[in-house]
Amino acid sequence: MHVGRCPVLLFVFILLHAQVSPITEVYAVGGRHGGLSDVEAILNSNFSIWTLSGHVGEDAANDIHAVAQAGIKFMHIEGWWSEHVNNPLDIFYNETFRIWAKEAINFSLYGILPSYEGGPSQIASPINPNDIWGITLGDEEPAWMRYVSIWDSLSPDIAKYNDTYFSETGHHLQPLGEMNRSEFWVCLQWLNEKSVWVYNYMHDYVRSLVPHALVFQYMTMPPAWGTQEETCAAYELKGEGFAMDCYYANEEPWLLYETIRAYRTSLPDRIFHLDIWGTIWDFVNEAGDGLYYREGFYEQMRHETWISYLSGVDALGYFDWAPENNDSYNWKWGHERTDIMGRRTWRYIDNLAGQLALLPSFNPEPEVLLIGLGYQMGEASLTLAGLKLFTEYDRVNQRCFATTDIDLTNYSLVLLTDGWYYNSTVTKLNEYVANGGNLLLLGGIRSSDEPLDESKEFQIEHNVNETEFGGHIYFNTSESNLLGLNLTFTRPYYWSYALTNDSLTSDYTPIGSFYLTEENSSYTKIEDYPLLLFHNTSAPESGYVLYFGAYDATTDLDREPDKKPELWNLYRPIVRAYADFLGITNSISTEEIEDMILTAAQISPNTILAGAVNLRNEGRLFIFTYDLSQLGFAPGSYYVHSLDRDQSEGRYDTNGNLLSFETDVLANGTRLYLISQNEINPGYSIDIFPKVPSISDVTETTTTSETTSSTTSPSPNTTTTSDGYLMPVLILSTGVAAGTLVIALVVFIRKRGRK
Repeated sequence: MHVGRCPVLLFVFILLHAQVSPITEVYAVGGRHGGLSDVEAILNSNFSIWTLSGHVGEDAANDIHAVAQAGIKFMHIEGWWSEHVNNPLDIFYNETFRIWAKEAINFSLYGILPSYEGGPSQIASPINPNDIWGITLGDEEPAWMRYVSIWDSLSPDIAKYNDTYFSETGHHLQPLGEMNRSEFWVCLQWLNEKSVWVYNYMHDYVRSLVPHALVFQYMTMPPAWGTQEETCAAYELKGEGFAMDCYYANEEPWLLYETIRAYRTSLPDRIFHLDIWGTIWDFVNEAGDGLYYREGFYEQMRHETWISYLSGVDALGYFDWAPENNDSYNWKWGHERTDIMGRRTWRYIDNLAGQLALLPSFNPEPEVLLIGLGYQMGEASLTLAGLKLFTEYDRVNQRCFATTDIDLTNYSLVLLTDGWYYNSTVTKLNEYVANGGNLLLLGGIRSSDEPLDESKEFQIEHNVNETEFGGHIYFNTSESNLLGLNLTFTRPYYWSYALTNDSLTSDYTPIGSFYLTEENSSYTKIEDYPLLLFHNTSAPESGYVLYFGAYDATTDLDREPDKKPELWNLYRPIVRAYADFLGITNSISTEEIEDMILTAAQISPNTILAGAVNLRNEGRLFIFTYDLSQLGFAPGSYYVHSLDRDQSEGRYDTNGNLLSFETDVLANGTRLYLISQNEINPGYSIDIFPKVPSISDVTETTTTSETTSSTTSPSPNTTTTSDGYLMPVLILSTGVAAGTLVIALVVFIRKRGRK
């Protein structure tokens, strides 16, 4: 049922029916940075944690203490990079720079002036350490790349370490852009080693200053500062949590999804905060250059909010920093602004935060793992976007997979995209397949010549070679095959790898007949094997490997090199047939559900929360199908309740482990379903499309909280849960580059770990 509204003051508890065991807790949030005067606006909002960066004055220190005493969580952001301390090498090798970096933190926290010449001289007030809930290290790190050059040229502060670098690596320092691949990998590893040491050193230092505080690392979204590879690997850093800005989701929503899943995969036991930008303004233009508000940013914020939630984010930030009264030289945050646009924006994100505060934390478990550079880097990114093959997936870059212990237990299928492999990657995946996992190799096995230690071979490579061919292709798979694939394909321009061996063993099952068309229209059969299925017949319990060597196919040689729709159209039926052969339902799209996120997570011992996000600008009718065994739920009869429509969707019997029900979703919309064998009465509903505040909404009243104010009286059957199920809401103010920013965040404290 729909619930009533009441003002939010300090705490509001939303209690769920006993059959849906999570409860949510909403903290009123206060915050003030510098001259912030409208603390009351935050106290009466749906936000509950206030963070700021830099040193503070006496008034701000008092405000911090006041909100901390009121139960509001306060996070402080520490930075140490400047023209005085501008790279990790100085800190790593030089004790003086190490001291200066620590002094910068002490000035920020406690107002103690640093000793180095030319440092800050203004008076600052100390922050009471007992008021600090968390500390964030830096902003968009490795931020030292803002101060020195390593790509097109070498800054003197880096070049001075050439002799040291040579003694440690046997190479000379030079711009990364001028290095060969071998030199490039060596230099990146060396820079990463120094950077990681510095950030871990600073982590330990701030923990010594405020031992009870949670310490977060604030990472930039890759590719960082002009390099695609890592110069500071997040998964090697100490920290209780991580934070990141996500700028580009308005251009590609899957990027937002994958950014969150990449951190959830590589750091499953750490808190992850993400700041979405919305994009309120055309941020390509600098102040004074005709900056304007971007049409549709309310909708973009809303759409990104639900993508972020169903991706499993722990903290969601709203970047509402924009010019007051459209004055490009007068920038403020939403809660500070008095102009109509600013007040409407603040009200809208506060209402979104109120909806999120009603929901339990969401920890999906996709069946598919992507190992590779992914969306943000290289050809693999665009391939994955165009494939339209997955409704959910996890991602980890290969260096992380090779050097850490990623739990593969819950994955039914692993896809590789890099075309090169560390030895440890090959060893781990051979073991994964031996234990029943399944592997997918698209575009050949070894299409690239990196990294340096490539010597191990996949079991499918044993006693075979990989060749390459191209031309006018014709092939069909009409003959009976294990995948049940019936496909005919022809293109004038086609390039592919193939496996070759004069006498394949029974472990290899070639699929299809491939021909090159000659100029006289005759056909030459390809005797190698571009498409085949591998299974170790001596180990029946082992999994399968599907190899398909095609890496380009087109009728238009003038199309953009990285956009390969004809190849992706070819991949889809082949991979779907493979998934069907393996019995994989979750995570794999059908034609009906392309461009949708379909996902689910267990939120209590007997309840699943499932979600669907439509990434198309058209309404859709579809069948939502989910294999309940992925979450450990047994076959049976299940109730489905729509949270977004506040109604029962009916009761459905499973077909084996598969639960299916017909449903629909609006254009760019989101659906949320509670699924349980017990009848569901959650006592609350979710507004997926909160009202965009009108001018009159923000001129007739100053109250901001409209949505989370909804609640209901506790049911006598309601039970409470541990803090692992609570999802509070927060507001951040953080520093970016030369300025100080304020970010409104919604925090979800999740129940950790995979099954």
